[in-house]
Amino acid sequence: MDTLELISRLEQIVGGASKMPLTSKVIVDSRLVLEVVDQLRAAVPQDMRDAAQILEKREGIINQALLDARKVKSSADQESKAKVDQSEVVKMSQKKSDEISTDAQRKADKILADAQRQVESMRNDADRYALDVLSKLEAQLNAQLNAARRGIEQLEQTAQAAA
Repeated sequence: MDTLELISRLEQIVGGASKMPLTSKVIVDSRLVLEVVDQLRAAVPQDMRDAAQILEKREGIINQALLDARKVKSSADQESKAKVDQSEVVKMSQKKSDEISTDAQRKADKILADAQRQVESMRNDADRYALDVLSKLEAQLNAQLNAARRGIEQLEQTAQAAA
């Protein structure tokens, strides 16, 4: 049960409680109220665990992107070395070897730069997503807190009116 449903359940308990004659007070079953409070306590940590999982996924995406970038760079380096080793013409010509090496390095640098831009974009997307989830969680928690405060105020008013 999510937290908003639990708050609705508390309202139902208070709304359905027996009224005391000649007062605005009600009699509630404390066992029912405490059960709902325990469920609320259990629901909030689940929301926190969900947020933590989102952050873990974000880190996994970033780490995978970095790993992919390293693999691409390594592959480009190996390809460059293989071309140098296989080509008799390249072995005879240092100039051609330097050109291939420079070109491979430029490609590797470009691939790495592209991967880093992609990682940054993914990191920003993950941060925005996490911020959105945490903002929604904050709004839900504030709504729950406000509902709990209203319930407390209503019970206090009832208690004061009876006194």
